[in-house]
Amino acid sequence: MSQPNRQNEWKSQGSGDTLFFLTLAVLGGTYVVLILLLLIADIAYLFRAPIQEEVVLDFFQRRDVATAGDTSHSGDYPQYALTICAGEGDQKPVLFDTTRPENFPAWGSPHRDFGGPGSGSGGGRATPLPNNRSLGNILVPPGNPPPSPGRIQLHWEQPVTLRKLLFMAGDRPVAVTLRDLAGKEIALSSQGGSGPGSVHQVAPAADQITDADIEFPQGGGIAEVRFAWPGRLLSNWEVRSPWLSRLIYNPVIDALAKPEIQYSLALSLISCTVTAIISLWIAVPLGYLLSRFSFAGKGFIDAILDIPIVLPPLVVGLSLLILFQFMPSKFSSLVVYQVPAVIIAQVAVACAFAVRTMKAAFDQIDPRCEQVALTLGCSRAAAFSRVVLPEAVPGMLTAGTLAWARALGEFGPLLIFAGATRNKTEVLSTSVFLELSVGDLAAAVSISLIMILAAVIVLVLTRLWGTKTISL
Repeated sequence: MSQPNRQNEWKSQGSGDTLFFLTLAVLGGTYVVLILLLLIADIAYLFRAPIQEEVVLDFFQRRDVATAGDTSHSGDYPQYALTICAGEGDQKPVLFDTTRPENFPAWGSPHRDFGGPGSGSGGGRATPLPNNRSLGNILVPPGNPPPSPGRIQLHWEQPVTLRKLLFMAGDRPVAVTLRDLAGKEIALSSQGGSGPGSVHQVAPAADQITDADIEFPQGGGIAEVRFAWPGRLLSNWEVRSPWLSRLIYNPVIDALAKPEIQYSLALSLISCTVTAIISLWIAVPLGYLLSRFSFAGKGFIDAILDIPIVLPPLVVGLSLLILFQFMPSKFSSLVVYQVPAVIIAQVAVACAFAVRTMKAAFDQIDPRCEQVALTLGCSRAAAFSRVVLPEAVPGMLTAGTLAWARALGEFGPLLIFAGATRNKTEVLSTSVFLELSVGDLAAAVSISLIMILAAVIVLVLTRLWGTKTISL
């Protein structure tokens, strides 16, 4: 073959190899990119998720702050950085009980059909007026006799997201002026009521609100204030550097501050460690037997070990629950839905991975060293402990860390067999489920990131100290 033809053939092969490797990179890299995107999305959510505490200031329910009756109210809520004033100066609002007719002789009181003792201004339940109901305690401007026209001012030292304002007033609309952090004013008003003692509301859903000025042209008072705020006063540096503030104050820190999450984390670390130790105690002898010896039923045992790996996790938990129904009731009550059930459910699944890892580790150890030791007079136990076991240490580290990581991520068997009772059998995986069930997505993502961090640490330790060539 001439030199030009050979060069053309090499160029043709080179272009074919490029297309081949590009195809491999696209097909395999798609999954790698997907995993990276999942991790990036979780981390990005923590920086974008609002850290806010929803507050419902209900003067009827907060008896520790406001007592029923005609009582002067301090107007201070330092736990929310909120101050409530009345009138033109620093007067304090007055607390009234709307269910007592003598407090509002001009209005009467809400109808008894709606929890009040009186006839109500708008009639009974048959009257199609949705705003005719009992409000309990309300804050009103000072005046004599009530209800008197006036105004109430709300001031937050920390900007809030104002969700809703609920009033008791007359038939004329209540005027509300909001002021945000930049000094911009927002004018709102409620719909007119059905008469004296009607319920009004304003739902602005406005952000960065610092002040609310409420004008009652016919008298009235505030029954409820709903808002969301960061849960604490932000320092000046936090306002200037919100990203730096988010690194220090984020949903992960908030989640770790919860006592139930602290218990869940402690139980997860303890149970996963115990599971890894138990799994090694089972995996080392069983993996050695399957690797070194041939015996009747070896194929059957080898297949049985794959069942926890291929079965749906919920089925494993259900099978454990049914198994313990055949146990003595006293023994079963000490295990099922108790902490021991957490460890048993984790071992039932994680141990199978440890056995597979140890069998692969023993398969890679040259049996000739063990045979030489037997030839020199060592017993089988001495050859195993002095020759085989030291060489299997990297495999044991790999098996233990994989069992630990698998136990950490176990959910289905735990939910069925151990339950998800807080401060009892709750572990990190069930904490994610519980936080999602109550709608706290930020806490669920935070716990997920804690589990991801633990898994990454385990994988790094496995790569550094474990066997790097084992495949299950």
